[in-house]
Amino acid sequence: MFQTLLVFTPLYFLRLGAPEQVALQFLTLFCAGGVVLQFLIGHMLDRFAPSLVLVVCCSLLVTGLTLIAQVWEIPLLAWPLVLLLGGAAAAIYTAGLAGINDTFTSAEMPSGTAAFSVLWYVGGLSGPLLAGAAMESWNPHGMPVVVATVCLALVAANAARSWARLWRFASKRAPSG
Repeated sequence: MFQTLLVFTPLYFLRLGAPEQVALQFLTLFCAGGVVLQFLIGHMLDRFAPSLVLVVCCSLLVTGLTLIAQVWEIPLLAWPLVLLLGGAAAAIYTAGLAGINDTFTSAEMPSGTAAFSVLWYVGGLSGPLLAGAAMESWNPHGMPVVVATVCLALVAANAARSWARLWRFASKRAPSG
């Protein structure tokens, strides 16, 4: 998602009608959010499960991508929103790395990290291709729809995993007849 938004943010705003300079300002704000907000993301990850942080960030991305087309011409609304989008998109990576610790033992950590890296790069290569094709099919809104769809898939996967954990826990605690 981050790579897709990094590649397509200026093009998206150009296709919405923004001047080139404004589209590049939005890209700068997106990147700044990805850097500056990592401290807040780290603070959240110190206090909450990575899956919760991931769900919150994905929800922020879906909401922000839904709103940005309506507010991009209002700097007081658009600039903080794009900054937040950059932070939320970059947090997907940070929360994913933190989640490896919850999933793998220390002996499995190298394999878990390698699998995470492979999947991250697959997404980094396929995301922009899918978003570009979607943007050509539905100009300009195809790209945010692809990113929002991936975010919703991550939320659904985390919800399914949480329900499975809860089910296993409840099954172990239930009195046997």
